Amino acid sequence: MSLPAPPMNSPLSLLSLPVEVIGDVLAILGVVDLLACTQVNRHVYGIIADSSRLQFTIELSKYRMSSRLPDNPLHPYVKRLNSLRDREHAWRSLKWHARHRLGLPRVASIYEFVGGIYGNGRDHDRQDPIPGISFFQLPYAGPDNDSSTKYEMWTHPFHDLNILDFTIDPAQDLLVLVTHCPPESPFVFELHLRTLESNEPHPRAASPNLPCFAKDLLNAPPSNVAGAIRIQISGDLIGFLMKEMDTIEVWHPESGYCSSFVLPSGIEDFTFISQTSFLIVRPTGFLEVYKFHKPSADSRPPALLGSFAFPPLRDGPRFWHSSLSTNPTPGYEAAPEPSRCANHLYYPTLSDRIIACCVYIVDPSDDPLRPRVYSFVFFFPVHIFLEESPHSILNLCKSEPPSDRSDVHPTDTIFFSSYHYKTVDENQPHNPTATNMYPVAWDDWGPPNTRWFRECLVTDWQHAVHGMRTAETISAKVWNGSPKDSMEGVIVEVETIDEEGEQDVIDDRVDNFVEYGAVTPPLPNGMPEPPAVVSRRYLRVRDFNPYAIRLISEADNAVTESSTWRGRRVITTESECEAHEVFTQDIKSSLPYAEVVSRQAFDMTDVMMDDCRILLLKTGHEAVDF
Repeated sequence: MSLPAPPMNSPLSLLSLPVEVIGDVLAILGVVDLLACTQVNRHVYGIIADSSRLQFTIELSKYRMSSRLPDNPLHPYVKRLNSLRDREHAWRSLKWHARHRLGLPRVASIYEFVGGIYGNGRDHDRQDPIPGISFFQLPYAGPDNDSSTKYEMWTHPFHDLNILDFTIDPAQDLLVLVTHCPPESPFVFELHLRTLESNEPHPRAASPNLPCFAKDLLNAPPSNVAGAIRIQISGDLIGFLMKEMDTIEVWHPESGYCSSFVLPSGIEDFTFISQTSFLIVRPTGFLEVYKFHKPSADSRPPALLGSFAFPPLRDGPRFWHSSLSTNPTPGYEAAPEPSRCANHLYYPTLSDRIIACCVYIVDPSDDPLRPRVYSFVFFFPVHIFLEESPHSILNLCKSEPPSDRSDVHPTDTIFFSSYHYKTVDENQPHNPTATNMYPVAWDDWGPPNTRWFRECLVTDWQHAVHGMRTAETISAKVWNGSPKDSMEGVIVEVETIDEEGEQDVIDDRVDNFVEYGAVTPPLPNGMPEPPAVVSRRYLRVRDFNPYAIRLISEADNAVTESSTWRGRRVITTESECEAHEVFTQDIKSSLPYAEVVSRQAFDMTDVMMDDCRILLLKTGHEAVDF
């Protein structure tokens, strides 16, 4: 495209400079200002439209992505732009760039998936310690990779450690192990900070071992169940929740300082939503947002920014368990150097992520010995709980009780202390800090900012949410000519279901088999391998990104025989999730989203995802397809 040059006799101005110089100046601007410049005149519009660098900046913002990759002739902006567009189109149409079958051992009870690395506690009885952890580089269909790329596997044995849980951050070469402290220790747990590649003490940690949770705060013997704890890495911070102590500890490993937060009425789960705030879910059905300071010698108590109520329950049912899941964590930064197993060109913007909240409700009214459990999952964007976000709803929170409700009680007092690992005192008191805030009623915040569904305990949401997308497996069956989904409502239109109905052929084609040399050990006591059970399930991906929703709305949604997706739809209207006799009324929610369901069925039992791949797992078998 030839651009009209400014008149030769015009006075010296920005527009009289060479196009390349104008492009460099425009590249300094933020996206909002850059888009405003497209309205200046045709000359500036043409420069922006023809610049792959400026278009990459604009497209990153539209897709809610960030990039920290510097200028590099090996990665020209036109290559980055095409990679971004191709991958986002592939997500909208479920069009795989490559499909691999991985030779992995059985999925253990404790596993992790971050930054293209899959960590698997070696197969063991669930009551026994983990004897070792194996790590696998997962194939990545990046612009620089080819089918001949070799992916590595390595195993760290831990015969001397009783590992309860672990997590990783490959970008920091960080492996965090959770173990019990020795019986004589005044603390319950210990964090071990190791390098992921070599299992050496981490060089940036003030100490390779950090004592956690003083026993004097515990009213009962600690549980041996790893589910009672939660560990999360977010940049230079590590968050550690122990439910039985109603306590969250936030560590800054580089300095060795820790901040400890105790909420006596209980914490079900937590997640960082920024590097200075975290979100918790309470046993009584509330979300609370706390702002904290980086752990240091003079750390101040946290501040409660907001409390938000779940839909009210009927008399009898009660909240049993709730969990929070979001990826990546707000402190995550992809490694700037090329990687064989991770997307280093861009990653989800950390203020534009979806959080999944699973809610389990027990109703003992019919049979107290065998109470019935109801499960739900709802999604909401993290930015509604961020102070700096223009979409924040924190301004709804009040320190005065609502005049129209007498049954609302103020939030709990939080107890806070900080310490250094060298000078830690198990008897150091936690100082009380009053929060003095009243929860925002569900009807005042929930319906426009969330989307609710029934949940059937099938999906591990901890690894099935990434950025603004979610993934899950569904069983779509046909009864009397009408499709029915065990999760919620109608998933696919009747006319799009193949003639085979629920006997759809399993799609087991692969482009490559990755053999790591992993060996699945025999089952204990000479038990025979259980017979393989074929599980015909479809893959469903939801996208809550407004730009993706608009693109799918504008596209031709007609299903053809060559389509890789079975059904695709955009939901912008309000939906109702049946109360099922546990809530006082059906739950209305209207957060817009788009979803696509795979045309082919897969033999899988669970799914994981990140920004550039999907893992379809078959529990108890060596194959993992994506």
